[in-house]
Amino acid sequence: MSDKKKCAICGSTKDLVIHHMDGLHGLILPDATIILCRSCHARIHGKRDKRFFKWDEVEKKLRRIMDDFNR
Repeated sequence: MSDKKKCAICGSTKDLVIHHMDGLHGLILPDATIILCRSCHARIHGKRDKRFFKWDEVEKKLRRIMDDFNR
């Protein structure tokens, strides 16, 4: 990450957090993260804004895991 961290939505440099785009704190897609301020982070979680979640990728990875498990 760069030295100047800022919110990917509003550009704020205050009160920043890492948003895990798999919705599972990086359990499924550990590298799918973006930096957001707490305000924008709360807003996208409240709206479940699909632009900031990778549900299709999570589903595909979980299906592969389950297929491997059931072999």
